[in-house]
Amino acid sequence: MNEELEMVRAELEQVRQKVSRLEARKAARLGMLALGLALGLLVGWASLGEVQAIQQKEEKDLVCKSLRVLGPTGKNLIFLGRDQDGGILEVSGHDGDVRAVVAVAPRQGGGLINLFDTNKKLRLVLEGANAGAIIEKR
Repeated sequence: MNEELEMVRAELEQVRQKVSRLEARKAARLGMLALGLALGLLVGWASLGEVQAIQQKEEKDLVCKSLRVLGPTGKNLIFLGRDQDGGILEVSGHDGDVRAVVAVAPRQGGGLINLFDTNKKLRLVLEGANAGAIIEKR
């Protein structure tokens, strides 16, 4: 068990370093960030003590309504959950302000990625719509 925990912690540190490098890259590499964050969520969950989840089957599926990864000050760094349109992934800075959102577009639309600056202003919107991709720079 301790060996597994150490392996998970080592993987978490690798994911943290990877996320730091990805945050410095341009918006065109956002897909890689989302993948790294998803892995970070899974690794982060394993090291949290407060998580309440149901473990099912031999495959060890994780079933929960939402998942939060907190920073050293107790503020959300990563939130994985749902809203009125479907699933949502929010990535925040250490200040607790949301910097990136991956979600379902309003009214059960296509996939949506929003990027915010440090002043909470929406700067980039990427949406997969039936008529084609929507890209808005603000």
